[in-house]
Amino acid sequence: MKRVAIMQPYFFPSIRYFQLIHASDIFIIYDDVNFIKRGWINRNRILINGEGNYITVPLKKASQNKYINQIHISHHEIWQKKMLKSIEFAYKKSPFFFSIYPVVEDVIQNKCETILDLSTNSIQAVLESMGLTLTMKYSSDSNVDAEGLNKSDRLIAITKENEGLEYLNPIGGKSLYQKDYFNERGVSLLFLKSKWLSYEQFENDFVSDLSIIDVLMFNGVERTKKLLSEYEIR
Repeated sequence: MKRVAIMQPYFFPSIRYFQLIHASDIFIIYDDVNFIKRGWINRNRILINGEGNYITVPLKKASQNKYINQIHISHHEIWQKKMLKSIEFAYKKSPFFFSIYPVVEDVIQNKCETILDLSTNSIQAVLESMGLTLTMKYSSDSNVDAEGLNKSDRLIAITKENEGLEYLNPIGGKSLYQKDYFNERGVSLLFLKSKWLSYEQFENDFVSDLSIIDVLMFNGVERTKKLLSEYEIR
């Protein structure tokens, strides 16, 4: 019984994203759906002076009328240097800075043309740093004809195309998708709920839901790998 997860590509996403990958057999990047402004596709949060602050990749003419795989990065700004300086300032005194920063640096310095490539690279680089491998598929490569399908039906069709009997979604999707609807169409709908996660961030009060960068800087690879299992499937 294969379990399929389908998610938009996020830029150095939170650990919840990687827990979804950990809990699935097949992970599909949802790249041919509309881009979401002010979402997580081209930005995330890191800890600066005890608070969550955004790091953002500038984009060319980003529009919610375009698919994610059509959105290009703007290289008119020297954003890589600024972003890396922000990350260095934020974490240079963290316990695992010298092992994690080069991983982040390599991703950000890569001259990707699209946000799809950059965000996907960030996910793969994190997995590789932990010795984990993942063959990512893209929804745009699917043979499913999306025309006329609602959101649920398309997810069901892609899951079946990949020989999946279970579709796994973050717990936030409970308001969007109904288990009965999926079950009637031959796919079990499951939700992943992360357990409460906290760790020491210098001497600050804990700030949750930051980028995986934060988790790795304070916990290192081995501890982070253990945290990937801290979830429940419902």
